[in-house]
Amino acid sequence: MLLFVICFNLSLTLLNLYLVLRLLQLRQYLKCTTKRLIRLEKCSHRLLAPLPPNLTQAKQGTIQFRKSYQKLSRQLILLQGLLQSLQWINLLWKRRKWGSHSV
Repeated sequence: MLLFVICFNLSLTLLNLYLVLRLLQLRQYLKCTTKRLIRLEKCSHRLLAPLPPNLTQAKQGTIQFRKSYQKLSRQLILLQGLLQSLQWINLLWKRRKWGSHSV
């Protein structure tokens, strides 16, 4: 019976030792992962910190572009109408010219 208790305690001790070693490995892995994440966060912070002013500037540029586009779009519509009117005038002028020669 005494031998059983000694063997059982020894096996529990070995199991606990194995668990301690695994926990130490896990702790080391978590430390390395934490250091990497901290470095990644610092790097991303350096990259992304200037974004709000840049986004505001880009937004203003987009607004200006849309205004210019709308203005040019209206001018294009007017120009197309003018060109169409000129084509009609030219067509009528040619018909009038041809009609006067044949009479």
